[in-house]
Amino acid sequence: MIPSVDGLRSSELVIGASATQLARLGTIVHERHVPARAAVLTCGTEATALSLIVSGEVELEFPLYVHGSRRDVHFQTVGPGHALGWSALVPPHRLTMSARTTADTVLLELPRDRLSQLFAEEPGLERTVMRNLTCLLAQRLQDAHGLWLMELQRTLPERLTPPVPALH
Repeated sequence: MIPSVDGLRSSELVIGASATQLARLGTIVHERHVPARAAVLTCGTEATALSLIVSGEVELEFPLYVHGSRRDVHFQTVGPGHALGWSALVPPHRLTMSARTTADTVLLELPRDRLSQLFAEEPGLERTVMRNLTCLLAQRLQDAHGLWLMELQRTLPERLTPPVPALH
């Protein structure tokens, strides 16, 4: 088996893909070695490839603007088997988060144009990947919702003022 196909097999986005489909994906994938603390994705830029983490670890961050100043806020840390740059699969193909490695990391990258062509030839593979993408997005939405609720619970007492007594 080709090393890149072995790396593909462990990805959350290809769960349920056949050996033939994985081999087809293996023909368009290329390995990218990224050193620790390097930027991998930048929020708001065009998503030109889907990336799958083979080894290492990546922090997902989103920008927060406060009083005209930008700060990248940590959202989640992901490792082997996880996908980055899912926006390459969904128009308008703009990245929704930034990503930075925390350790030396190996990614498998699938260029958007070649992946789109492969999906046209293999609609079953596209269904599998998009079903798994839906699960990934649902999980990230749940995680974001949980973070929002924790922050709301932390700051809600500060926001609530005691009720004003009614005048009789």
